[in-house]
Amino acid sequence: MYLTIGIIVAVIILIVIFVISSYNKINRANLMVENQWSQIDTEIEKRFSLIPNLVNTVKGYADHESKTLEEITKMRSNYDEAKTPEQKQVLISKMDEMMRSFQMNVNVENYPDLKANTNFLELQEQLTTIENDIALQRKLYNDAITKYNLLVTSFPSNIIASIFRFSKKEQFSASAEATTVPSVEF
Repeated sequence: MYLTIGIIVAVIILIVIFVISSYNKINRANLMVENQWSQIDTEIEKRFSLIPNLVNTVKGYADHESKTLEEITKMRSNYDEAKTPEQKQVLISKMDEMMRSFQMNVNVENYPDLKANTNFLELQEQLTTIENDIALQRKLYNDAITKYNLLVTSFPSNIIASIFRFSKKEQFSASAEATTVPSVEF
């Protein structure tokens, strides 16, 4: 009798330990996804802060770039108002597209002083660094989502995930335009 009760108690304790352990793993993975999204968000904010400086530098040499500055300012406002990573991803894709267009349309040969301008060169280097950082953060975000999704969809942790309403998350994906190679004129 005591042996049966002991076995039942031991099984219950093991189940509770399993549930707690699985919940903590899934929750930790979820928090890592949120953290990685915050890293992307931080890099995008840097990009939004840097681009107007770059555009203003170029604008001193080319007035038609003011439209780009207005679009970036509007997009930044929309980004700040976006609530979910999905809404922000749409705006990031639009920004990526605009950046490719901006980089392709700035023909440095038409503005020889711009090519040698120290501010322009520094801002261009900073923008390149930020773009590389964004790419890295997107990769890390997708890695975190992959780990999280594995926990949410793999047996037996998927049982705990469904009980606590953890659901699969979408990877950050590039827009179709982002996969085309831009042509750059000098």
